[in-house]
Amino acid sequence: MPANVEAYAVVPAPGFMVIDMDMSKTSGDDGWTVLNRQVGRYGTPAFPSTYLVRTPSGGLHAYYRLPEALRGKVKNAVHLKTSEYPDGIPVDLRVERKGYVIGAGSTVNEGDYRVCDLPGDDGIPEASREICRWLESIGGIEGTEPKQLRPSTQRSQLPAASREPIRLSLAQVMDDDDKQPRREPRPDMTPVPEGQRNQTLHDWAYGRAANHPDNLRQIEADLYERGHASGLKDNELATIWKSITRQLGKE
Repeated sequence: MPANVEAYAVVPAPGFMVIDMDMSKTSGDDGWTVLNRQVGRYGTPAFPSTYLVRTPSGGLHAYYRLPEALRGKVKNAVHLKTSEYPDGIPVDLRVERKGYVIGAGSTVNEGDYRVCDLPGDDGIPEASREICRWLESIGGIEGTEPKQLRPSTQRSQLPAASREPIRLSLAQVMDDDDKQPRREPRPDMTPVPEGQRNQTLHDWAYGRAANHPDNLRQIEADLYERGHASGLKDNELATIWKSITRQLGKE
């Protein structure tokens, strides 16, 4: 992050894009749910783990390199409309010097932009074939129009009955040894009533962290998401998380 600034913009360099997954403004799917359903589970080859930033509103920015064949061809787009999402998919595309996102570490009135995942040693990964096909299907590539995705494409990574928001997919990554999902039991993300919020959220997150120490990034992100829904501010949640990491001996 640049020195002596509270917030800064990231303009994707040539050959790079940022998929900006917004929260839904209605009761429909958010952008994270759309990508996990239509592209594949985050952390699998279809939707590779990458530099991932959580926004104050609960959205996510995923950074990718563009394949050579798509350089100069991906649209800088906001909420493209498709037959499934006539009001627009809750996803923005920021590509190759077109548009920008707020960078990790920035602080704005609504809260902080926080890194919640990092790529492997090879750096920012290239967008997968599935991501590229998805971009084409939503009309995100120059010269293409939105297409109706086949149901099997939309739900190939999920049980047929699952249509709820996928808020825990960062924890549901694929294990390289047996190629089976490794997941923590689904946590309670309901808002905590005033009067017991801090202690309840502390105990909830501490219990998860103590039992799943390999999943601290997601647990911290979930603490902020549930804390915001419960009415707490970032500074209060930072204090809770600092207390948890101290108890775990992670400081």
